[in-house]
Amino acid sequence: MAPAPKAKDSPLRLLLVDDSEADADGLLARFREAGHEPQSRRVGSAGELRAALSSQAWDALLCKHRLPGLSP
Repeated sequence: MAPAPKAKDSPLRLLLVDDSEADADGLLARFREAGHEPQSRRVGSAGELRAALSSQAWDALLCKHRLPGLSP
């Protein structure tokens, strides 16, 4: 089942999987520079990721390439 389309003016919901608050803030700044006002949540562990995924629907999940506890 496909998610319902978003209203044009609705905020972009981003889930950031990153152990660095500074890196996540920098990424969000780029979205704002592009004219978006994203709603976001940053998680840094597998448990936090599971909780965030079950808490609400996200438009995008952006994940650091290697993250302790989440990388193979």
